[in-house]
Formats: sequence, C-alpha cells, structure tokens
Amino acid sequence: MSNTGENLESENAQQWQINQITGDPRKFSEYVLVPSHQSGKDKIFLGLLGYRPRNLDDAQALLEIYVTQAQAKFVAQDYTVGEHDRHGGQRFTIVVEIRGKTLLTGWILDNQGTLKLATPFSGFANGGNPS
Repeated sequence: MSNTGENLESENAQQWQINQITGDPRKFSEYVLVPSHQSGKDKIFLGLLGYRPRNLDDAQALLEIYVTQAQAKFVAQDYTVGEHDRHGGQRFTIVVEIRGKTLLTGWILDNQGTLKLATPFSGFANGGNPS
C-alpha cells in the first residue's frame, strides 16, 4: 500500500512515531561499494552512480543522504508500508534520489521508534529503469 497521507487512518499515522533515523555506513562500505559483490549492487553504486569502491567517505555521505531524505519522506508520509517483521518491527519502502536516480530503499521501524536502514537498494522506483 502506498501511503500519500490520504489512505492512512489517523490512528495508524500516530502509531508510527519516529524518535531517530539511523543506519550503518557499513551497509555501503562493506556491501554496495564492494567491487564484484555477490549481490551485484556494486554495479549500481560503483558503475551507474560513480561512487568509489570501499570508500568510507562515500559510505558516510550516502548514509547522510539516505537519512536526510528518509526523514523528509517519513514526515510527508511519502512511503510504502510493508509487513511487520518477525521481531515486531514495521517495514517501509522509501524512495531516495541519488545523483538523479530514484532508488527503492528498505527501512525498519522498531518498537522504540528508531527507523533504521535495512536495504540501501531493492530496485529502481520507476519500474527497473535506472534513467
């Protein structure tokens, strides 16, 4: 279900209060910025987007972009609600724009109100087209 604010009942909107938005820069430095990573996501971040392999500065910069955009999108209720995970967290998909490309990203909101980056790339927002 895509949430633009109009489909969400007010009781659910109040249910998803965030106290903190965070992520681990290793999601980038040890995952999507690793050349020839088995996930293949390195082709997006290193090839298409032009980030540097295993670069800690790039990893931190990416995390800051993701957190900033996730905060704005969450406040605007511009996200897709996913399932509850087995640990009680609520999953969300948030579209993040990086260097002109719109990426689908996965987040989990835990019971303490922390929205945490789970997946830095799960596809392109425009149906698989990177342009």
